[in-house]
Amino acid sequence: ARPARGRRLLLVLCVAWLSLTPPTPAAAQTPSTPTGSGNGARPIRVLLLYAEDRLLPAFVAQDEALRNTVQSGWPGPVTFHTEHLEFLRRPGDAEWKLMLELLERKYHARRPDLIVTSTSVGLRFVLEQRVRLFAGIPVVFVAVQREAVANLTIPPHVTRSWLSVN
Repeated sequence: ARPARGRRLLLVLCVAWLSLTPPTPAAAQTPSTPTGSGNGARPIRVLLLYAEDRLLPAFVAQDEALRNTVQSGWPGPVTFHTEHLEFLRRPGDAEWKLMLELLERKYHARRPDLIVTSTSVGLRFVLEQRVRLFAGIPVVFVAVQREAVANLTIPPHVTRSWLSVN
């Protein structure tokens, strides 16, 4: 019951952000809903930014749940883009610079409608680089322990789902 409640909360958070947020210029140029769906919902792009090992079973399950929740809750097509930022665990200056340049180039023309990240490392990266890479794009984070980011100020336009371990 608890994981289902968490997925429902995430769905509500994501849909609320997307419904209140006007499309980004790139999304506004994307063709409308494919023929046959008839619901008129605009397509959305979701960027999933992960700073952890992508093959750990818990993160594979989290990724699958995120995708399923957003896809099932959005009435139109959803395109997911995924970036694994493993270098954040031990970043060198060269890797840091290259990753920022790559993300800048990759998403400049294809701006996502929503950024989703998890863990405190991913959240710190998004908040630190938001102005440069993702200005004006809503952010949702999941699976972050409050204690790990107690020294951060979470902006009001960043939606959260805290990790709770019982």
